[in-house]
Amino acid sequence: MHSANFLAHSDLRKLVRLIGDCSSQQGSLSEKQAFLLDGLAELIHADGWQVSRNGQIRSDSSELPSTHSYSIEHTETSEAGTSRITLFRLAGKKAFSIEEEKAANLVLQETVWLHHENQNADPGHPIPKLFPQELKTLRHLQMGKSRKKIAAIMALSEATISTYTKSVFRKLGVHSQSELIKKLNNGEIETQPND
Repeated sequence: MHSANFLAHSDLRKLVRLIGDCSSQQGSLSEKQAFLLDGLAELIHADGWQVSRNGQIRSDSSELPSTHSYSIEHTETSEAGTSRITLFRLAGKKAFSIEEEKAANLVLQETVWLHHENQNADPGHPIPKLFPQELKTLRHLQMGKSRKKIAAIMALSEATISTYTKSVFRKLGVHSQSELIKKLNNGEIETQPND
């Protein structure tokens, strides 16, 4: 890794490959989460990872060791509660580099589904496919942004954003932004972009 300001090209390629491999994995949301976290831990040379949701812990090992020296954490809070993802190095090892922290934070901040549970989802129900602009609109809606704000961010008209929003609602079987946010945060809805 080269610069303090940017990730090296080879590291970006590894991140993109990891995300791509994860998206093509078959299996449950839980299995995809473990695949991505295992890959990310390997990429940044972490000794392990842990996800804590409302007091319940899931990790690549039995529990977060009390003797870890360095960690990278990302926390999400929603109506469903609080979820924290921790990547760690054991005592006696070097601290994470700035580039390793950037790589981990990039993945943890942009893959919000790592914080979701999939207990209520119907495993036989196909995942709706969204076009790239619909997926961008969905991500902004999930963050609670208004259609007017989304239009400004995406440099599109409010009418276009309304069309995307209606299409997202229809495809995901919801009738409002609050219902959408609740179902996404509870892991009741999964999405994937159109091919």
